[in-house]
Amino acid sequence: MDIFDRQRKKKWLVIAGGVVGLFVLFIFGRSFFSTPQDDPYLLTVQSSSTFQHESQNRQSPELFEVIYVEVKGAIKNPGVYQLESGTRVFELLQQAGGLTEEADQKRINQAEILSDQQALYIPKVDEELSEEIITGSPETPAASGKININRADSNQLQTLPGIGEKKAQAIIDHRSQNGSFNTLESLMDVAGIGEATFTNLQELITIK
Repeated sequence: MDIFDRQRKKKWLVIAGGVVGLFVLFIFGRSFFSTPQDDPYLLTVQSSSTFQHESQNRQSPELFEVIYVEVKGAIKNPGVYQLESGTRVFELLQQAGGLTEEADQKRINQAEILSDQQALYIPKVDEELSEEIITGSPETPAASGKININRADSNQLQTLPGIGEKKAQAIIDHRSQNGSFNTLESLMDVAGIGEATFTNLQELITIK
């Protein structure tokens, strides 16, 4: 009986040892082969860190240029607004509470990119304007007599020497895609406008 008891105990010890060994191998294998994506806690930490980093980037004023634009006329909350460079008219109108019922939407270019120190006047239906500037329709030349290349339409640009219809449209397309010109020299970034053309224009244009 003692021999049988010892064999039975030995058998159970072998089985128990095997179970423990398999458990250890399972834990080790899971730790070794698992990736960060498999760990929900790590995912939570990474997601929180990424969100915080992106949130800080969006809120940091150093990452974008600040501009100031005044909007008045048929708008619910007229005033001066601080905006990010590249903001378009429709985004400003949203911040200003939207248009009033009297606003003439047909005379507003809501896709226009705004520029610093710009003053936008939202006209009412059938309103006759004198000196007010309608957004998207810069019909009044600069007070200095120079052409504002950030706001001039095709007809105004074509009054400049060496600027025909194609180059005028190229200027408009460039500022629509890249925002306002920050310097006079940046006009040479427009396709078809080289140093010689710019030399003839620099005394006739302005960016403010």
